[in-house]
Amino acid sequence: MQDRIFASLVFLFPLGMASISHYASTLFFLMVLTACWYACRERLPLELEYRQLLFWMLLFCGAVLLSLVNVHDLAEGIDHTGKILYLLALFPLLLVSGKLSVPLVRPLVAGLVVAGPLNLLIALYSVYVTGYERAQGAYHPIIFGSLMMLGGLVLSACVLTGITRSRLKRALVFFSMCCFFIASFLSGSRGALLAFPLVIPVLLTLSSNKLNIALVSRIAVIVVFFLGVLGLAEKNNVFLGGKRQTINNIIRYSSGEKINTPLGTRLQLWGVAYEMFKEHPLIGSGYGDFTYEVDRRIETKQTKLGKSFRHAHSIYFDQLGSTGLVGLSTMVLSLFFFPLKFFLRLHPRRGPDSLPKVAGVAMLLGFAIFGLTEGWLTRSPLVIAYLAYSFILISSSRHQLTEMT
Repeated sequence: MQDRIFASLVFLFPLGMASISHYASTLFFLMVLTACWYACRERLPLELEYRQLLFWMLLFCGAVLLSLVNVHDLAEGIDHTGKILYLLALFPLLLVSGKLSVPLVRPLVAGLVVAGPLNLLIALYSVYVTGYERAQGAYHPIIFGSLMMLGGLVLSACVLTGITRSRLKRALVFFSMCCFFIASFLSGSRGALLAFPLVIPVLLTLSSNKLNIALVSRIAVIVVFFLGVLGLAEKNNVFLGGKRQTINNIIRYSSGEKINTPLGTRLQLWGVAYEMFKEHPLIGSGYGDFTYEVDRRIETKQTKLGKSFRHAHSIYFDQLGSTGLVGLSTMVLSLFFFPLKFFLRLHPRRGPDSLPKVAGVAMLLGFAIFGLTEGWLTRSPLVIAYLAYSFILISSSRHQLTEMT
């Protein structure tokens, strides 16, 4: 029974995670509730291989709570900290992950295949019908773009690992992957766009021992497809205009001509975070205090920012300034290093078996790159997506996957 519940929730999860408010959080809550019920009923112990992951996540949560000693805006601190404490929901999910008889990556892929075209239609509608400059669903374009890139990267892992022999299913996976990438590009999210050229080469390296003529042809089609998209988009500012604008912003910022460009604003925000770190290097100025610190510097003319911001538009600078060296180090170790180590230590037996490993690496690298220019730890949909995908792929690593015929 629990297998059917989890499989159904996982299939539904990608369908509206970026386009319907509170959709992903509701399904994730149901996953956690089901996991708690099943773990309590069966009195499941936590397996040894998961203890290290949860230990470091507990340390990270502890570092965030410790930073509140220095916080000035307690209400904002509690709001920000609440999103970090979502990480604790991984505990009941990992309790049941080894007891499920169904590899959850299969319903996830099925859901992504359906979700790709749906989200592309939403992106095209928001840009070309409603007239928004950037594609968006129910949330900010940055959230939409990051979730779209995440879906595309997971389906890229499916393409590279050869999860199915059926030509029709391969075509559907490939088509949906392209839909996700185009929707992400339409969002104008620079962090998501940066992930594509950085993550895909890593996935190719992980799959290099499985490369064959058919796979090389698929990769060639992907490259030709995106070259074609970029060529057709030469006059479309949504695609290449963002890149040209970034280059212009660098030139203008360095010359002092225009400070408050998107890039200039981020550089100033990172500067504020660094100043916060220098004041409280060990435990930070207090998680959630970034708005207070920016406002204080605006009033005292210590920054050229024209308005306040809730975070530093980078999870690394945000943690450095708000939670200090303790928070930054535990965040990197808990969210990226040890989960990445877990996936890289997997020894899949053959092509389809490597899907959880390749997709897990893609997911973690994607979130790590998103965090360079995005404060996704302050955005509930992205935190929930991180936890849901982690649970699904970690759980699936326990199963021997066969090709979908």
